[in-house]
Amino acid sequence: MEIWVLIPAYNEEKTVGEVVTKVLKKVNNVLVVDDGSTDNTADMARKAGATLVSHTQNQGKGQAKQTGFDWLLKKNFDVVITMDADGQHSPEDLPKFLKLWSRTKADIIIGNRMRDTRDMPYIRYLTNRFMSLTDSLIVGQRFEDTQCDYRLISRGVLEKIRIATARFEADVEFLFRAAQYGFRIISMPVRTIYIPGRQSKIRPLRDTFRYIRLLRRFTR
Repeated sequence: MEIWVLIPAYNEEKTVGEVVTKVLKKVNNVLVVDDGSTDNTADMARKAGATLVSHTQNQGKGQAKQTGFDWLLKKNFDVVITMDADGQHSPEDLPKFLKLWSRTKADIIIGNRMRDTRDMPYIRYLTNRFMSLTDSLIVGQRFEDTQCDYRLISRGVLEKIRIATARFEADVEFLFRAAQYGFRIISMPVRTIYIPGRQSKIRPLRDTFRYIRLLRRFTR
């Protein structure tokens, strides 16, 4: 089985190198898409052993992932696992994704952080619950954590779906499109590491507006 881990990164010089190093202890191939960073993200990723693709300007997480998917589709692979560059996703869960996929052959496996929310900021907990419920109602399929970007995606899915949105709403758009195609989507509990003092790149007003606009597009 040929596996790639895809990590979109924007100004993550402090964490991306360590993330890549830990991931390479579990799998052989890591692709980092540097989304126009203004710091040393690209150098740190390359030095840690990742394959690097770079945007000259910041285009958003969604487009960084699509750039990575397009690059990977020119290669031979069975599954790709997407992870964040900030250290919130534990590489220790990578073998669990692969074991579950080998057993189920699901098209998409979404990491589920909602089984243990003791360390999750309360506003994040409420947001995740609300959005996951809304998303589930729209597609007619239960999702426990649509906001989690720790996911395993099979090649066949990426051959059918392209992300049209640019930023954080792209994760939900991807699931909506996958559900429309009838792909099998399941969940798996994952650990999420919340780093004290670290600021989220999500902008509540801006990203909520984009999410609502996405919902309108898929409910017309």
